[in-house]
Amino acid sequence: MKSSFKSLNKKILFILLAFTSIFITSCSRSNKNSQKINFASYKTANPVPYDIYFEESYFDNPASEYNPHLASASACLALAGFSSIANTDYEKTDTNIHYFFDTLGFDKYQCNTYGISKPTPDSFGVYIASKKINDYTLIGIGVRGAGYQSEWASNFKLGNNPDFAQGFFEASEIYLNFLKEYINSNEIKGKIKIWTSGYSRGGATVNIAAGRIDDGLIKNENILSNNVTYTKDDIYAYSFEPPAGKICKLDNNEIFEKGENYSNIYSILNLNDVVPFVAPFNFNFIRYGNDLFLPDIITTIDYKDHINRVKNRMSNLANSNDAGEYLIDTVVDESSFKIFNSPSKYTNFSLYVYLNKFIDKLCEKIGSKKEYVDKLQHPLTELFSLLYYNSTPKDSLITLAINIASKIVAVDLNQIVLFDLQNNRSKLLDDFNIIFHSAIISLGLDLDSKDATTFIKTILSVFVEILLSNEGFQTLRPFINVKNIKAIGSAHIPELLLSHITSLDDYYEGGNLSKLTSSFNKLVIKTDKNFELIINNQRYAWFNNNILESKLACIKDNDGYTIYLPADLEFKINSNDNNLNYYLYNHNNKYLNETLIKSQ
Repeated sequence: MKSSFKSLNKKILFILLAFTSIFITSCSRSNKNSQKINFASYKTANPVPYDIYFEESYFDNPASEYNPHLASASACLALAGFSSIANTDYEKTDTNIHYFFDTLGFDKYQCNTYGISKPTPDSFGVYIASKKINDYTLIGIGVRGAGYQSEWASNFKLGNNPDFAQGFFEASEIYLNFLKEYINSNEIKGKIKIWTSGYSRGGATVNIAAGRIDDGLIKNENILSNNVTYTKDDIYAYSFEPPAGKICKLDNNEIFEKGENYSNIYSILNLNDVVPFVAPFNFNFIRYGNDLFLPDIITTIDYKDHINRVKNRMSNLANSNDAGEYLIDTVVDESSFKIFNSPSKYTNFSLYVYLNKFIDKLCEKIGSKKEYVDKLQHPLTELFSLLYYNSTPKDSLITLAINIASKIVAVDLNQIVLFDLQNNRSKLLDDFNIIFHSAIISLGLDLDSKDATTFIKTILSVFVEILLSNEGFQTLRPFINVKNIKAIGSAHIPELLLSHITSLDDYYEGGNLSKLTSSFNKLVIKTDKNFELIINNQRYAWFNNNILESKLACIKDNDGYTIYLPADLEFKINSNDNNLNYYLYNHNNKYLNETLIKSQ
């Protein structure tokens, strides 16, 4: 009886402790003080209110220690830097970022000239404020990461700089020069810490600027001012969905851009977003510091739980109608040309895996960075300078792509393209030129000049080469689908990023949260027979009537299957094939390679 009584008491005590723990955790989260900031809606540029949790204690720890709370605050800083281009009064386009710094107690706010004037292909908006904390001055730096009109063209300016993509490097020059001016004009002295963040093009620029500051420290050079002192761990740099802009010196093992010298720099990436693929790794472009992946089907075993949180956060945004629904999982491996839609090699289609293969094929047809600069750089920058000269957030590259895809699959043009593919491939480029030209004209752009026709043909020639190559149509077909284009474009919506990153932060969410990772595994199974893949005593890939079903992203190869799965998972393969072999590779963005970690 006493034993039974003690057992009951233990159970009651355990329940009380559990409820106490939940109560304390809940109170802890609810007691955090949030403040309201604004960012510009990506569609309307109207101000959208959002909660930010900001604490000066974030900067007590070294910048090399990733902080999910600081990451969320940094995402808010990045989005606050968006320009409100719905308002043609450019002197007011920094309203959100100015309010952001005021709200968090920063003062001495300054904006460079580019930040409050009409953007050009070579401009870059920078916004700086500061506050005194204990024995140091914290300098906050925001940048224009959206609403930058024809600045967008510089994303495609790779140039001949041996170390950087020219467009992003030139923007980092503007950034660093304005930071030096700010320090000198405000007579800032002594110890400083820097908090900086950017999105998209702004993120690439922040990444390069922070990397260049770290470069100076490696050489024992203070590149900012002789009146201030700082270390690598005083530079807190967070970038979101940034393109790559640093050329990796693969033969230089002494200073590696992703090594310990740059551990204070973070790039947060959605694997399904095509923007971080620019400039391509195929041309040796990388980012300084740590590349961290948002949860995805190939990186996170509890991906569905996480993405449900993301969807919920998006639906609760003040501009949820603008942000729209989560569409990435709706992308399919088929075009609107039903006649060419042979059975897909994908099971549980992964947009990242597809984009990776597409970029590889694209770079293969371009040839090299030099060939890109010589043949394609000028046409692309000219095209996007025109496309975005007076654009609003509604007039985007997605609109152009949808117009082109819609015209290709229109009944009359559909028949022309099909005829060319089957009977008259030499005419394909000319007919595609008509389609492309018509799609641009429909956006209200005047491209009737001879030069315009020439550079359109130059761009199209690369895509036609892909189309006519081995498995070319299979490479392009997801892009010839209007629904797919909308979904692919949605991967770069800022509201999606914000919902992702705050869904990983227990100041915003409760429960067991997913984490960022820098790697995933690729399992190559060599067999022509059925098998099942077991993880955590559950089937994650199996055959049903000889058709592979999978909870993971999978591709059918010539002699087997490739399955993408999160790193550090134990698995078991069951099969009657005694000759089955497999190879497990780890993809790690810290080391820029795939390593064979297990085989059988």
